[in-house]
Amino acid sequence: MEEFLTEMSEEEIENSCKSLARVISRSKHVVVLTGAGISVSAGIPDFRSRNGMWKRYEPKIYGSYENFIKRPEMFWKMCSELRKYTEGKKPTKAHFALRKLEEIGKIEEIITQNVDNLHQLAGSRKVNELHGTGKICQCIKCGYRGNADVILPKGLIPWIDIPKCPKCGGLIKLDVVLFGEELEKEKFEKAFEVASISDVFLVVCL
Repeated sequence: MEEFLTEMSEEEIENSCKSLARVISRSKHVVVLTGAGISVSAGIPDFRSRNGMWKRYEPKIYGSYENFIKRPEMFWKMCSELRKYTEGKKPTKAHFALRKLEEIGKIEEIITQNVDNLHQLAGSRKVNELHGTGKICQCIKCGYRGNADVILPKGLIPWIDIPKCPKCGGLIKLDVVLFGEELEKEKFEKAFEVASISDVFLVVCL
């Protein structure tokens, strides 16, 4: 996407933005899909870029639910780096622009693949986190949910001291969807529902 934009003149970019603004202004139901790219300028690298996490952590191993059951320390090793990247990060201009569109009644819902909570920090309320959130931990045994900053306090080395559920002692993980897990049915159905009635479907990935 960046390479595409560099091939456009400033006038072409401006005209494209104006055309998009006209389309949105005439719309009644705008649904937005966001991916990792919207958060890159906030300092959060995407997983598949040149320096992305999947270059250092094999996704079929570190991001696998089956492997998490067998070797939870591998998941926590990767997630510790993920939490370091997202800690203290602030929303970008794009996040705030989407919040503004929501405020004026243009956005029906933001469907995001991201787990960084930046849409909420920007003030957006109509956010459907398809892949979960890194701000919550969940027990895979009893379903207990708790704030990740409380369950994973600073100083804890989770790949050594494997986090356990404070209620039942079961394995606990960040509330993110791993390979081998299904998307939460209610979230998926809601995303499909709002997308089907949209008159503008805006994809913001890069």
